[in-house]
Amino acid sequence: MRLLKVLTSGLIKFIYFNYHTKRIIKALKSLQKLQIFNILDIGAHRGETIKILFSAFNPSKIVCFEPQQDNYHYLKNNFSENPKIELKNFALGDRIETKTLNVNADPGTSSLMQFNEKSKYLKLKSFLLGKKNYKELILRKEEIDVYPLDSINFDFKNIDMIKIDVEGYEEKVLKGAEKTFVKNNIKIILIEFHLSGMFKEYNYNNLINLLETNGYSLYKKIKFPLAFWEDRIYIKSL
Repeated sequence: MRLLKVLTSGLIKFIYFNYHTKRIIKALKSLQKLQIFNILDIGAHRGETIKILFSAFNPSKIVCFEPQQDNYHYLKNNFSENPKIELKNFALGDRIETKTLNVNADPGTSSLMQFNEKSKYLKLKSFLLGKKNYKELILRKEEIDVYPLDSINFDFKNIDMIKIDVEGYEEKVLKGAEKTFVKNNIKIILIEFHLSGMFKEYNYNNLINLLETNGYSLYKKIKFPLAFWEDRIYIKSL
């Protein structure tokens, strides 16, 4: 079982860094004419998207939001000396509150959402990670602070791009950013869509409605091979 976990994790990482990431960079580079300078990386994890963004653009500032303590310390140790990167150790949502973060065995999937125990994908994922059931996917819990994006001030005038990868909490992030969308000319939104039904109370159609209501249209879907999630690029409609 441990061998299966190692092989599964290795395959996912290989596909992500050698295929999926390159497709994202290619798609973003096709939008270089939009002149992207200031970027918010919401759900920064361990800086994977930071590298993508520097490959696609020449940003002046990337503000990273990462509430999970181990990931935040990793970011601090590896990126804090870069003057173009600013690190925030809290989550974004639709209100100011303290919530419980489920820190999962798959470190990239720690979430504020609750698992949907009826999800076949969740059962398969548990098996591939060597767990008897979905409950064993949760290693521990952390209390974290949550703020709406609308409540945060930045030392630059305009936000040019937002990336959101918060494991099912994307709708809450968008709802907490309504005033931000009005005040800023945000040109690109890179956002993760879950297609597996793995999280309770998650409906990706709500994301589509929120994005379209705020004036964004779909530019590109980038599906991760062999999995039920994809990255989508939305751009501000003219």
